[in-house]
Amino acid sequence: SVAFSPDGKTIASGSWGKTIHLWDAATGKPLGEPLRGHEDWVLSVAFSPDGKTIASASEDKTIRLWDAATGKPLGEPLRGHENFVSSIAFSPDGTTLASGSWDTTIRLWDAATGKPLGEPLRGHESFVSSVAFSPDGTTLASGSNDKTLRLWSAVPTRERIALYRARMAQVERVRAQLAERMARVDDSIEAVQALDAEVRADPRFTGDLRTAALIMVREVDSARQEDRASKAAEEERKRAEEQRKRAALRERMKPLGDARTKKDWALALQLAAAANPDDLATAPASFWNELAWSGLTELPADSPARNLKQLLAYAERAVALTMRKDGAVLDTLARARWELGDKAKAIEVQREAIAVLTAQIAAAPAGAPAEQAQQRKTMLTELQATLAMYEREQPPAPSPVQPAAPPPPVP
Repeated sequence: SVAFSPDGKTIASGSWGKTIHLWDAATGKPLGEPLRGHEDWVLSVAFSPDGKTIASASEDKTIRLWDAATGKPLGEPLRGHENFVSSIAFSPDGTTLASGSWDTTIRLWDAATGKPLGEPLRGHESFVSSVAFSPDGTTLASGSNDKTLRLWSAVPTRERIALYRARMAQVERVRAQLAERMARVDDSIEAVQALDAEVRADPRFTGDLRTAALIMVREVDSARQEDRASKAAEEERKRAEEQRKRAALRERMKPLGDARTKKDWALALQLAAAANPDDLATAPASFWNELAWSGLTELPADSPARNLKQLLAYAERAVALTMRKDGAVLDTLARARWELGDKAKAIEVQREAIAVLTAQIAAAPAGAPAEQAQQRKTMLTELQATLAMYEREQPPAPSPVQPAAPPPPVP
């Protein structure tokens, strides 16, 4: 396809190479780089009456508008045809663009906005290969592979286009108002139904504006429903994934749990040391304290599983998780320090454990269970006796052990 500019100085050509070229009509030389954007053959090109815009139609089912001076695309492609767009033409006043297509229809477009004007013109029984406006712009002619020509009347004029644009601007204002109102409506069906009734009763929304407003309500509600469904599906996926991870973790940790249940502390400590740190990242303070205390008190000094540095790390983890507010856990840490030969540190931590437990006993409410109070007093007596032992004796010489990696950090 080829077309002259209105001043006759430029020729535009559309090609099977998917491009539009501009040429100097006097010299035949190309003007700048080809206009690129179409994804298939360019079947038709046309200049606007003022020569400022070039329209192109393509087998990619789109129409594109270009700035004739710069070759830059103007907005997004015009989409609506369902098959090749074979012919395009500007109205004499430049306000309307007509396009003929292999989908057997003709479409009219607002040349300034690229918006479709009304419904497609239907009547041809085969592809439309050519369209042209009458000089006064009120009639459109079309030629088709069905061997007929058709004439179409009441083609939008400049005045009708102006009215159309004003109406569309009003519709957009309605959409903006409704979008703001919809944002304040909750997600319940009742709330949406109430807004629907409010729109129907609003005197500002009459005729096609009411239709536009009600469509807007449906669109926004539908979008929100889709968004809710998408979020619900994502939450369900996350829950299923979390359940799968927990089940896999339980399966991996089952041997360690069985060893603790059977009080096979040598095996339990070996399994804990070999476990993936991520699997133990959420283990509670009681888990770490039990491992540390049992390793210190239940295993013989020469047991390979009695790694004192590892047990110290477990005790420190339990203390960190309880934020140094549990006397029994602090007692375990003091014991680990003692077994490692650090008398001064063992005494310091044991005194801290006694202070914590003493404060808990003093702060207990008057109506606290007597059994709980007695248990704390008994533990306090034991902690004090252990402190006295630390102060008068010397710690044992620790058995040589291999260094062990510390447990996972406190999350």
